[in-house]
Amino acid sequence: MHLKLVFTLIGFILLSINVSAQVMPFPAFDEASQDSDFLNFRTEFIQAIEANDTKFIFKNSIDDVMNGFGGSGGLAELADFWEQISPNLLSVLKQGGYFSPQDWLEADVEAQYTAPYTDRYPQEPNDWPTTIDWIFSTGAITNNAAEVVDVPGGRIMETLGQVIVVVSDWWPDTNPDNIDNPLWVEIELADGRKGNISASQINSPVGYRCFFEKRAGKWFFAGWAAGD
Repeated sequence: MHLKLVFTLIGFILLSINVSAQVMPFPAFDEASQDSDFLNFRTEFIQAIEANDTKFIFKNSIDDVMNGFGGSGGLAELADFWEQISPNLLSVLKQGGYFSPQDWLEADVEAQYTAPYTDRYPQEPNDWPTTIDWIFSTGAITNNAAEVVDVPGGRIMETLGQVIVVVSDWWPDTNPDNIDNPLWVEIELADGRKGNISASQINSPVGYRCFFEKRAGKWFFAGWAAGD
């Protein structure tokens, strides 16, 4: 599904509910240093994306690499998607991530790493308002000093750290027309005011994520997904 359509559908959900502003701490973390082989591989993979070294990317991907939830999988399909998805994968790879528990893994997989860290989204708190859809109407700010402005280029309303906030619009009218990804996201502050934050500084729980697997002692790119 096209990303703009996903955010448009989310917007309809947000308009249909009456939310109360909430803010919940969610600090960034990265478990990559727990495996030096993976840490080195991730560094090389990031460098390959930055250099558009698709030969390295495809050589170090599993044959049945996952290409979103609607894709059929495989390297040929990954090549078709690559130009579209590579900027998003580069962004999430630089945000840290986590290793899956061993009992989650298939028999031929020795280890698995998922990025970004926000894919391990916390459970909905017991005191969270029932009117707020936890998955579709909240987002995790990934920057330690994210500026919330009244309008793009306008007055700074507040500076937020790494927290989960209510999102009132994933694709507000402050964005220009004819773009593939939003530049701004409208959020609600704890006091109820609404402001705009750079889309590069906030993640949706169902945004882009990517997966890596260790098989026969070697790390590979195993796929990517976006949406729910």
